[in-house]
Amino acid sequence: MKRLLLVLSGLILSTVTFAQWSLRADTITSPGLVTSPSATADLNVKNFMRNKSAADGTFEWKLNKLNAVLPTGWTIDGVCDNNTCYYATDLNATQTANPITVGDSGLLEVRYKIAPGAAVNQTAIAVVDCITPSGNMTAVYIAQNNVTGLKSYATNDKLLVYPVPANNEIFVVATDKKMEMTEIHVINLVGALQIKQPFQKDNAVNKVDISGLTKGVYMVQLKNKSGEVVMTKKVIKA
Repeated sequence: MKRLLLVLSGLILSTVTFAQWSLRADTITSPGLVTSPSATADLNVKNFMRNKSAADGTFEWKLNKLNAVLPTGWTIDGVCDNNTCYYATDLNATQTANPITVGDSGLLEVRYKIAPGAAVNQTAIAVVDCITPSGNMTAVYIAQNNVTGLKSYATNDKLLVYPVPANNEIFVVATDKKMEMTEIHVINLVGALQIKQPFQKDNAVNKVDISGLTKGVYMVQLKNKSGEVVMTKKVIKA
């Protein structure tokens, strides 16, 4: 019996330590530029993959081009891991990072290029899908050039809505795939439904057209298949 308990406790311990790979944050946001560039500008947004498991290991990643949101004049120039930086056609393939020792972190950075004359008050979003020993993860990189005086920040908030304030469209970023969300609702402050659309669970970023709304404050709700509200976020229509 003691031997069986030791084996079981070892299995439990290995399961706990195995599930210790994680991103520094689900979403990284950078304030970007505050004026229109006169020459091509670079904007790099950094995240990190952490290995807190019991063994050295590595992870794979791929840029999810279908979920990218790029304003006019913006491009994703490259993605860098702890091995090298990848550009052009290399971004179409799955890449493998260098091994990360226990307790260490590995770089995972998205590099944007912004063309001369690109408009301000823009939001760019890149999505990188990761495969780790702990399972699949999604890293979201948001660059904004409509704010001043802010530093880059990281968040594990499971629901983000950009930009704020918004004019014609918003981007709903939901990183928790376990919530089984099925619908996006936009309601006004008295609870009246203004917009309803399916939540595309295969997309890290869902776009919602709010051009028909009047100026004011609204709430974005994500609902599950039972009709329950599982996440809520405020948005301002400018």
